Amino acid sequence: MKKRYYQAIFAGVAGAGFTQWCCQQDPVTFPAFFSVMFLFGAILATPFVVLGLWARRRRLAGKRNAGALRTVSSIGLAAVFLFVIWRFWCDAPFHDAIIARGVAPDGRDYVVSRAWMDWADGHSVHWFARENDGRWRSIPGGWDWHVGYRIAEVVFDEPYPVWHSEGTPFFRLSSGGVRYLQEDADHPEFLPASMTPEDLHEWHRKKLAEMRFMFRNQPKSAIRAPAMNAPAASATHADSADGAKEPSP
Repeated sequence: MKKRYYQAIFAGVAGAGFTQWCCQQDPVTFPAFFSVMFLFGAILATPFVVLGLWARRRRLAGKRNAGALRTVSSIGLAAVFLFVIWRFWCDAPFHDAIIARGVAPDGRDYVVSRAWMDWADGHSVHWFARENDGRWRSIPGGWDWHVGYRIAEVVFDEPYPVWHSEGTPFFRLSSGGVRYLQEDADHPEFLPASMTPEDLHEWHRKKLAEMRFMFRNQPKSAIRAPAMNAPAASATHADSADGAKEPSP
């Protein structure tokens, strides 16, 4: 009895610490993320809980197959638990990285950065390509980028949707899908030529952190959309471009 008491205390302290850490990453989106995951997990687990209770009742009544039913219930609950942990792992801020880099057909260097947005939108990607004057052209690649996505090819020479600026590449994924960049053609964004690929990745991470901080300090009634939809991303382009017209040392 005493051992279970200490185990319950440890579990409570660990759970409180874990929840506090998640809220520190982004307190705006974590409550909704937690609620959805809890509800979804509870719905998936309910049939296996009922099966487990039925197996216990059959065992107490001395009926056959209670052990098999209990095994199925345990396996199902374990699968639900692992699925919830997997979803948390995919949406948590553990996967920031440069996921692609190379040279375009016209000789320009390019870099693709992946960084965490928030608990609701997961990760986003950002495209950087060095222009002829040395500056880096910066284009958002969209949010809700699953960490399991793999870029099989950066496509430069295929037709692009009419709503996008001409000459911009897109990503063909290993799954066969495609992801397009989201540049605001009227307000292109450029970064200084002195920045390294690692600097570009850190700029991407800090930009998203600033956006989370901005939404954290807004009234809840003012938050009407995810932090990184296309209009919100393009709204910063004019200011960033103005500030980076001349490369800084």
